[in-house]
Amino acid sequence: MCDEDKGATEPTTTELTKAELTITEQPKAESPGFWSTTGRFFGTVGTAIGHAAVKTGQSAVAAYQAVDPDARKHLAQLPVMGLSMLGPRDSTVEPLPDDNHRPIVMVHGLAGHPGNFMALRQYLALKGRTRVYTINFGSAESLDLMAAMLRDFIATVVERNELNADAQVDILAHSMGGLVTRLAIEDADTAARIGTVITLSTPHSGTYTARLGAKTPTTELRPESAVIERLAHQLPWGEHPELPRLVALWSASDLIVLPGEGGQVPGAENIELPGYTHYSYFLEPDAWRLVHRVLLGGQG
Repeated sequence: MCDEDKGATEPTTTELTKAELTITEQPKAESPGFWSTTGRFFGTVGTAIGHAAVKTGQSAVAAYQAVDPDARKHLAQLPVMGLSMLGPRDSTVEPLPDDNHRPIVMVHGLAGHPGNFMALRQYLALKGRTRVYTINFGSAESLDLMAAMLRDFIATVVERNELNADAQVDILAHSMGGLVTRLAIEDADTAARIGTVITLSTPHSGTYTARLGAKTPTTELRPESAVIERLAHQLPWGEHPELPRLVALWSASDLIVLPGEGGQVPGAENIELPGYTHYSYFLEPDAWRLVHRVLLGGQG
């Protein structure tokens, strides 16, 4: 083959260089990178979770709204009541300075705690009622035993404060505590020592929720219990002048005292507080003001 043919078929050095450059400069098709793929995956998953969360939230709201409003209010107040249980349980009676009023004895309910009265006690202190005591029943297993403890407690308050022979105390009792108080004043000496009894959501006629428990003192709170039948001899309240003044605060919205009307006492001063739960008396300033007025001898 001649040199001319070689020249025609073989590219020069310059041409080779251009060809190589042309091949090198062409863009390459890139495959998806790891982080790009991972990002898209998590984005898809996040979107799915977000939609699921929205659906779950909507379902939770719908379920919450389907619950009876009174039940929702009870449930909403439980955490606050739980915090009140963290207070001291000590119920030691020490003499307190005279505040120019009758001493107050606060009586808690079933599974209750002296700390339940904390906010109400602070309010009363602002109103000048500073000689206040709270009893703690601890693990007492019957209403009669608690009533005996309350009688001794009242006697100790009288003794430690060196009250006169005719001096009296006032009782502020929540729930079961109201029945314990009524049992305590079956003793004539104890009844004579009490000026006013205020019951807060006490199942005076018993409560059907007590059927959920099978042990005393829960069973003693049932409508047909021997305790409820025994206390009937005090009724109607106004026909027994030896008994102290009794003011019963109650609410038809109470889901612990069922029916709510069972919080009333025939012949006593009964004051309905619409919309109140079993715990509202501890938490509502309007209830505190009412309690203070009643303690001063006023009506609701």
